[in-house]
Amino acid sequence: MSKFKKGDRVIAKKCSDNALVIGKAGTVIGVNGNTGIYAVEFDDYVGGHNALPAYDGRNGHCWFLTEKELKPASKFEAGQIYRTREDGSIIKITSSTGYYVTYETIRSKRNEVGSFLSTSLFAKRLEPLAGRQIGEAIKEYDAGPTTGKHAYSDSEIAEAKAFVLDTIRDLAEKGTYASFGTDKYGSCTALVSGKNSKAKVYGNYAELYQLDTGESKCSPNDVPNTWIGKAVALCRALGRPIPDYVR
Repeated sequence: MSKFKKGDRVIAKKCSDNALVIGKAGTVIGVNGNTGIYAVEFDDYVGGHNALPAYDGRNGHCWFLTEKELKPASKFEAGQIYRTREDGSIIKITSSTGYYVTYETIRSKRNEVGSFLSTSLFAKRLEPLAGRQIGEAIKEYDAGPTTGKHAYSDSEIAEAKAFVLDTIRDLAEKGTYASFGTDKYGSCTALVSGKNSKAKVYGNYAELYQLDTGESKCSPNDVPNTWIGKAVALCRALGRPIPDYVR
């Protein structure tokens, strides 16, 4: 089975017949399953070809390479804009080796430049911004000192909602049910029960025994959100770790 597929972003880590492609990023435009040869269209001119007749790429930007000569490209590329989940800072990626990433801040109370590893928790908790989202995020950050409260992003709320609804569905399939009590201050109580007893979830099955509850209380520094509160309370009721997006 091929490691890469058409459309994957890759970096040439070595090449026996064209040194110009080494270290360059490109996109897989074709895969020969019989020979294991990949046609890659590089972002930069590499003195190559257009991969015709099997594939159709930009002339001078294409080269054929083996799987061993390629590595996955980092999702981080220079020019991309992200928002940090820790404090809402907005950063711009300035360079990426695929593993080591540098950035400059657009809005932040921290350093104007920084770096992180693409496999780090910091990287996993970055929220990508594009188009109108960038301007809206900047306005939201600038308004922060006035409100004095942290507001969860749309993607974080959507993630919490999906978690709650998926978990409720999974529990219901096992004859176990979840109910919630919330208030206007963002506090929430989750009650998980099945046949008048509570459930603990182990992997893909649930064991019913005594009743358990989970509670969450909104921080005075946060803007209350029902789905975030439900997600935290449900995790506590089931003995699961609190999601990373709750900070």
